[in-house]
Amino acid sequence: LTELIGNDCDSSSPPSANVVYKHQEIAMNTQEKIKFQLGMNISTARSRLRSDILFKMAVDSGHKCYRCGGELDRETFTIEHKEPWLDADDPVEAYFDLENIGFSHLSCNSRAGRKLPKTILTATDAKAARKRYKPPYDSDVRRAQYLRTGQ
Repeated sequence: LTELIGNDCDSSSPPSANVVYKHQEIAMNTQEKIKFQLGMNISTARSRLRSDILFKMAVDSGHKCYRCGGELDRETFTIEHKEPWLDADDPVEAYFDLENIGFSHLSCNSRAGRKLPKTILTATDAKAARKRYKPPYDSDVRRAQYLRTGQ
């Protein structure tokens, strides 16, 4: 690629106006061409585009941080569930309920995520729960464990 784009820029940056394409000499598949032209994988570009669209819609409609009420900015913008969906009576409904979605700063969202869960297990309960879960037997995994530990 350095022959393709010259010495003016590196291969990790998107092409500039002085880039010369030599289609006859270098054949790129579509994914390589997309990555070369955008400077990133298409999945990364799509994710950024979706985030930019959601941020613009949130700001244009007057949304502020759900937690602190402050102005939202693109660098710290996150989407969160107002009420935790995990361990809800109906987790699927809680997860996809648009009324349960809020916009917040990353720091506000992270701070809220560090709160203790509603259900706190005692050490005895946690140990019993681990004992109840038994992964399916896999002979290759068992052999690797035996070779590693001798047990």
